[in-house]
Amino acid sequence: MYESTDNGNDTKCSQKNSSLRSTRDTLLPKLISGGDVSDLDIAIPEEAVA
Repeated sequence: MYESTDNGNDTKCSQKNSSLRSTRDTLLPKLISGGDVSDLDIAIPEEAVA
C-alpha cells in the first residue's frame, strides 16, 4: 500500500527513531524509579533547543 519514494528522509527518520528509542530506554527506568538522571550524557539536537 504505502511505498516511499524518498529514501533519504526515510533513513533520517529511522536514525532519529532509533536515537529516541535509545534515549527513552535509558531515561524511563531511572525516572520511574526516582533515580538521578542529571549525570547521563544525552545529546540534544540543536533544532530541539529553542
